[in-house]
Amino acid sequence: MHHAGAIEQHPETWLSDARFATLVDGVHRSAETCRDRGFDVALHYHAGTYVETPREIARFAEAMDTSLLGLCFDTGHSAFGGGDPLELLREYGELMTHVHLKDVDLAKLQAVHETGGGLMRAWESGVFCPLGTGDAKVAECLAELRSRGYDGWIVVEQDRVLALDEPFENAVEDARANRAWLAERGL
Repeated sequence: MHHAGAIEQHPETWLSDARFATLVDGVHRSAETCRDRGFDVALHYHAGTYVETPREIARFAEAMDTSLLGLCFDTGHSAFGGGDPLELLREYGELMTHVHLKDVDLAKLQAVHETGGGLMRAWESGVFCPLGTGDAKVAECLAELRSRGYDGWIVVEQDRVLALDEPFENAVEDARANRAWLAERGL
């Protein structure tokens, strides 16, 4: 998790082909169990995991059994991992079965990397910001989802850690801002 958001600069963190195959096999076995119990399954690529960057997402997409699971498209984690969320949606949209809307301030992420911080420091620094205030192309991705006829779940997230002296009301205000941003777009 120390190199989250900068994985491509640290090849020592990449999974070997054998370890990646083990990961995919484990995901498939888990998906089978979930589907046997009546649940739909989507892999949520995420910062601090072995499926974070565009390269890793492409690698997983090539290996995944689409009869077992889809992908959870996450605007924030797409940008956090070094990708262009809109390009990822256009490339893998047919695999997306669940959506997380989140925004990312890439300047803050760069500052975290420059000071040697990892994922926890990114959360503490407010890298994940209110919708429409960052660099994850959330509005464009929402428009693309609509143009594709997506009608599934959309989870709105803003990963953050409140400072010890920060009032909870700050998180509530961000949630209100996110709701207003969504309402302006008819959601």
